[in-house]
Amino acid sequence: MKGIEFKMMFVIAGMILAVLIAVSWEQIGMAQTAARMSEMKINTIVQIKDILLLMQIMPVETEICTPLQNCNYVVITQNKIEIQGPATELETEAYLSHTLVGDMDLYYLAEDGSYIQLMSGDRYTVPCGSVSKESIFICFKKVSEIELRIHKLTSVSRR
Repeated sequence: MKGIEFKMMFVIAGMILAVLIAVSWEQIGMAQTAARMSEMKINTIVQIKDILLLMQIMPVETEICTPLQNCNYVVITQNKIEIQGPATELETEAYLSHTLVGDMDLYYLAEDGSYIQLMSGDRYTVPCGSVSKESIFICFKKVSEIELRIHKLTSVSRR
């Protein structure tokens, strides 16, 4: 009888240990995933910011696109970019860029097809990749030496 009790205690202790290892492994994985998603959100801001700065020295008619990844919405104004993503608020400092562009006027495409200049208080909001099963690309086009437009938004279905 003692041998069976010992085996049962050994099995129960082994199961408890396996559950503890699985739970801690999951927590480590979730922490790494959250860190990588934060990194990708910051990379998205840096990409947009770099494109807008690069467009100032590019020739007229240049068009550059960048993907919007791991976020729910990107908000672009004349002087900052905000990213709202899963489990973050729009005003989280880590996901804001307060020094966006230099001297170029930034315009966005309205629903009727006309271009509207972004003033410092206006916001242009665009959905990102984690809202739907599509990858969103935002494209900027330099139309003159002082004018930059959000030329188009392109979506590509994810598989």
